[in-house]
Amino acid sequence: MGHSAKYGAYTMFCNTVLKVIHFEILQANETGGSSPMELEGAKRAFSFLQSAGVAVKVFISDRHRGIAKWILFSYVDTCA
Repeated sequence: MGHSAKYGAYTMFCNTVLKVIHFEILQANETGGSSPMELEGAKRAFSFLQSAGVAVKVFISDRHRGIAKWILFSYVDTCA
């Protein structure tokens, strides 16, 4: 059996101020299924932070390969 979820939450936590600075709530039908929700949540969160003028210098995530690949090619300075 695979994992299935109707909703997903993606949270951005800042280690310097010890607070959640942004979160995204997604519904599976927005992304075409439950599996791509985590990547879409990351993209939306990064977009929000970028539009707010927040520079992300270090990004720590779980081992989601889609996010790792996206960060590697989209945010080269974050992956030093």
